[in-house]
Amino acid sequence: MALPLHVLHRENVSNFAPTLGILAAWKLGTVFRDMGVHLSGLQMPLTFATTSGRPWLVDIFAVPMWARLAAVVPAIMSTILLFMDQVGESLQSEDHARDRS
Repeated sequence: MALPLHVLHRENVSNFAPTLGILAAWKLGTVFRDMGVHLSGLQMPLTFATTSGRPWLVDIFAVPMWARLAAVVPAIMSTILLFMDQVGESLQSEDHARDRS
């Protein structure tokens, strides 16, 4: 059974609802600004940087040795967890389905 046309339109509009909402609010703001209404906006910084002035990346050699060694165990456990998750997901695919005969 084919879906009515209004259902298809509603689904397509709902897929783009956040973008359409942002565009509608922007247009409404420009209309009000053109009419002379002052709307306050977000204050944008002049430069793209962190608020504290620290660098974006941490120098790994500036980290104490005990912290680097302590990070090894969680890194290995995360690697094993992600590997086992991928193996489990691939085994659940229909290529590996069991025959129930």
